[in-house]
Amino acid sequence: MKKKYLEKIFKDFINELSMLLDNGFDILTSLELIKKTSSKKDTKEIFNKIIDSIKSGETFTQSLFNSDFFFLPVFYKTVFFSAEKSGTFQKAVKELCSFIKKKDSFENNIKKILIYPVITISVATAALFVVFFHFIPSLAVIYKDMDIEIPITSKWIIMLTENTSFLILLPIILITVFLLFRSFVPINKQNIIKKIKPLSGFVIWFDCYTLSFYLHMLLESGIDIIESLKVISISDISGSNIKEIITDIKNGADMIDAFKKRSDLPEIFFENLSLGLRSGNIKRSFKYLYESAQERLEKNITFITAFLEPIVIIITAGIVGIIVFLGLYPLLTISETIQTF
Repeated sequence: MKKKYLEKIFKDFINELSMLLDNGFDILTSLELIKKTSSKKDTKEIFNKIIDSIKSGETFTQSLFNSDFFFLPVFYKTVFFSAEKSGTFQKAVKELCSFIKKKDSFENNIKKILIYPVITISVATAALFVVFFHFIPSLAVIYKDMDIEIPITSKWIIMLTENTSFLILLPIILITVFLLFRSFVPINKQNIIKKIKPLSGFVIWFDCYTLSFYLHMLLESGIDIIESLKVISISDISGSNIKEIITDIKNGADMIDAFKKRSDLPEIFFENLSLGLRSGNIKRSFKYLYESAQERLEKNITFITAFLEPIVIIITAGIVGIIVFLGLYPLLTISETIQTF
């Protein structure tokens, strides 16, 4: 099965497992219920393997990573294993479920924001293309048949439609827009967005949100911060340069200085990291951080939506205005010329 399909199954599985555990069911009973409610044969087979492994004496973590979900980042394996060992499995699953939902929501929202202007401008460009290469040339034939002196503006428009280089330019523009849009995924690993305001602020806080949550979960599992950073680095689940940060710390650099040098995280991250290291309660610092970052991201989504929509409307109105002008102006000049006869 494809990885993306399995990732979707895993997300749905975590959501259902969290609800069942909250309602008092144990892991094995929860898995049996999830299997029964699944409508797809391949999904049932996955859960059958996990259930059989648990019944044979394996832990949930072992059975999960010996199944089709073997590709999951080491982060999940570490958190599940530690949670089972410490007796906080239900709490860990609930927090992971909440985080996955929120993270997906942020990613989907930003994708919608990016798709909206791309589709709008593409449709407007297609309309402009039709005007330039079908409508205007038809008007040019009418001018010629009527033996009417063509206005300077209309001459310029007709010359533009006859310029074949524009035919080459348009596909290039569309391909560039497509590739630009594709480069936005995944969000927290694309440096190009960090150069586009106001999206840059969203990406920085998104990275702060995900990194803070990963560190919070790992620290809650009893792993120290250096080992937690190593797990995040191996899992490749953060947009920050974790490997370089770890190398700098090993070479004697201060942890806060290493983060400042290698990442674009907001100042609040460094302040809370410093506070946590000084107070010895770094777990609480990262919990506060990811909760604060979540609130900030929700505000950023609202702001970006409010900012982008009027801009796209103005651009679209401008393109439509040009189309209307190019289409109607020659007709108006013809009408005025006919009236003079």
